[in-house]
Amino acid sequence: MPSIWKAEFPLYQLNETSLLTREGGLLFYEDADEQRWVIDNKDVSGKTLGARRVTLALRGYKLYKLKYVITSYQELLVSGTSHFIDSKGDVYNYTKTKTVPLITHKIKSVVPYTEGHIITLEGIHCKFISQAAPNPHFEFAQVLHVDRGFILYGFCGEKLKDTRRKI
Repeated sequence: MPSIWKAEFPLYQLNETSLLTREGGLLFYEDADEQRWVIDNKDVSGKTLGARRVTLALRGYKLYKLKYVITSYQELLVSGTSHFIDSKGDVYNYTKTKTVPLITHKIKSVVPYTEGHIITLEGIHCKFISQAAPNPHFEFAQVLHVDRGFILYGFCGEKLKDTRRKI
């Protein structure tokens, strides 16, 4: 399977990949009763998973429901699921293997921006973009300190004890 770090967002959560079958360009989910639901068909025209699924639905295929969407690495790391399909139709199995520090930082500023909000934190030199502004009562943000930088993990109303998370 390809590396999750090369996935093209958005990602969609899947059930166990052991129940996925690929026949040519067709990817489907098969349950214990041998019922099949189509997830994707790369033989159908369309650059993205969404475009192909619209075509498949119009052709009468029974589609597997993609219930949960992941739009960022932050959402991926917080997710409890390990099986995903990206917008190109590639399937990924992401297993959390590394433990990194999760540090709480005071929020210095939250500035509205066309793509969301720019968040500046004490003790971190870079700024974060968040699609949603934190609750005004939240004065702190939790940040994963990874090898090559930082990942905004979440917001909280009080300074929490520094801990570790598996990513």
